[in-house]
Amino acid sequence: MRTEIHIQIHTYDNKLKNDIFGESINKGREEIFINGGVKLKLDGIHYGWDGFGSADYVPPDTLFLVLSIPINVAGSLIANWLYDKLKNKKVEKLVIERTEVLITEGEIKSIIEEKLKLEKK
Repeated sequence: MRTEIHIQIHTYDNKLKNDIFGESINKGREEIFINGGVKLKLDGIHYGWDGFGSADYVPPDTLFLVLSIPINVAGSLIANWLYDKLKNKKVEKLVIERTEVLITEGEIKSIIEEKLKLEKK
């Protein structure tokens, strides 16, 4: 049994996608496996500036991700991995399951573990 967690990362860092997925993203692979059999899928990208309108304010790009987590994996493993990928990056906002989350290891862990706990019931 697996749990899916939807994530949005609003970022000004145009290299973040490659930092998360590595070189496989450039070869057409939009999924990677991380700790404990957890699968991360790139579900889409919304580019902040499409070349039209004012360049005075450019909204961030948004990465839409889906984590597919085996039910027995600890949320702390995933939170550590995600936090390491996002710390010190130009991330405007992190949204996990429609909840805006501070980019701290503890906040990320809390919401992921909450979702995993709900799915176990």
